[in-house]
Amino acid sequence: MCRCFCHADILFSAQPQPQLLSFLTLELFTKRPFSCLAVSPCPTGCCCPGFLVLCESLGLRSLPRSVPLSTSLSLSHNLLARFPRGLPPSLESLQLQENRITYITSGVLRQLGNLTHLDLEDNRIRAIQPGALQGLHKLQVLTLKGNRLTSLPMSLPPSLTHLDLSENCISALDLPSLSALVNLQVLKINSNCLRSVPESAFDSLPRLRSVDLTNNLWVCECDILYLYRWLLSGRLKMATDIVCTEPDHLAHRLLLNLSVVAICPRVLKPNDRTHERDLSSAQSVNKNINSGSLTVLLLWHLLQALTKKADFRATMSIIWKTKSIQFMITG
Repeated sequence: MCRCFCHADILFSAQPQPQLLSFLTLELFTKRPFSCLAVSPCPTGCCCPGFLVLCESLGLRSLPRSVPLSTSLSLSHNLLARFPRGLPPSLESLQLQENRITYITSGVLRQLGNLTHLDLEDNRIRAIQPGALQGLHKLQVLTLKGNRLTSLPMSLPPSLTHLDLSENCISALDLPSLSALVNLQVLKINSNCLRSVPESAFDSLPRLRSVDLTNNLWVCECDILYLYRWLLSGRLKMATDIVCTEPDHLAHRLLLNLSVVAICPRVLKPNDRTHERDLSSAQSVNKNINSGSLTVLLLWHLLQALTKKADFRATMSIIWKTKSIQFMITG
């Protein structure tokens, strides 16, 4: 029987962690060493208390032989270049942070249907193949912090409640992939390369309560108005210290310190050529109309102007000119 010095601050190094066996609780929180109660032989150099297998900082390049059946396995701080195969299907928690994994290929996690927590923080992951995470119907917490991803992984399990994509190189949010995460509660995508958030990005996530979007490359122009309104609404627990990087005259300024006009001047300054075209269209339509149908036309112009986000003065300008046409027709 071996002696282990596995304390609570190590076992809970990645957050959030699954619940551990109740008989370990006292030992963990009093930070006293406890005995390894290995049911089957423990791999050389590893520590196997109960159903927890710890094989950390051993310089491993592959999965150790004879990993016992367990619910939690930590292979953190090793030299794994590939996602390990042959893992026990009983696993509920798998920690692989600080290895050298570069890709997650499809099928490699197929046998891990009981997995609820997967930690891949601080690897070198550039891509996760479509379908690589399919079959993980119980996965709730996925940590991909500190990798080299350039896009949101596709086909993420809808069961996810916590997703950490911080400190990657993601430049855009894929709307279909994001909207499928109907159970998502916490999203961390800070310290990436996002420039804007697509319209309605968070509208299909009914359980979302916390989002971290800080330290991105925000372009404070019209495309960011959706995010701007979300920040103002207070519907989410969201960091408000979002700083603009572009355009140059708004660089280093807080998004919420700006007005809508400063962010998107065209909201209140419609294109004159567009309104000239609208007026020309109105004149051609008005050639054969009577005063009774002109009311419908005025409403049409009003809707057109509002659709193009024109301001009230521009809208009234169109209506005034159209009324002039009415005067000429009716005498």
